[in-house]
Amino acid sequence: MAEERPRISVRNIKLGYLKLEDGTFIVQRVAVVDARPVSVESPFGVDFDLVVLSGISPHPSREVLEELKDRPALRPGEQPPESWRPLKLVEKESAVEEVEYLDEEVGRYLIRVEIEPLMVSLNTGARAPKGEPLYVVRWAPKATWTKIE
Repeated sequence: MAEERPRISVRNIKLGYLKLEDGTFIVQRVAVVDARPVSVESPFGVDFDLVVLSGISPHPSREVLEELKDRPALRPGEQPPESWRPLKLVEKESAVEEVEYLDEEVGRYLIRVEIEPLMVSLNTGARAPKGEPLYVVRWAPKATWTKIE
């Protein structure tokens, strides 16, 4: 297998935060795994196909822990029941990652990916496999890039 040099290097990471109406605090992270140019002739110079992942770490309130303490924990791979409760976001701050892309053919770019949290739901019928409350966050990605001269 041919060894390929990574084309991106991380320049900046900013964690995102959400505070929910039930008192839960969630930390959110976004990561750019890969960037590949798909077009070099666009109004923005290069167009990139980005591979992006995100994850959350919920810190539930005592009230939520008490409410769900007797709910079953899901087994790995098991789907949760359809018992979702939408929650209001009281405060939010987007997660951001910036990477530098370098390729001899297309040049050097600073790529910035931001994920803005939009909606959150809590499953009231089960807990995650490790026993904690199961939250799902819906977010909107915003990706921009600029050429570095």
